[in-house]
Amino acid sequence: MSQINISIDCVLFGYDSDLDLKVLLIQRKYDPNTSSLQRS
Repeated sequence: MSQINISIDCVLFGYDSDLDLKVLLIQRKYDPNTSSLQRS
């Protein structure tokens, strides 16, 4: 699970420079996943 989190971070940063909107959408989609991992 940790590996997946790292991958998402890289993608977010990569798209952050090109498309800020897409980053927000991706973050929102993975937001619930991150919360679940943190709670665990």
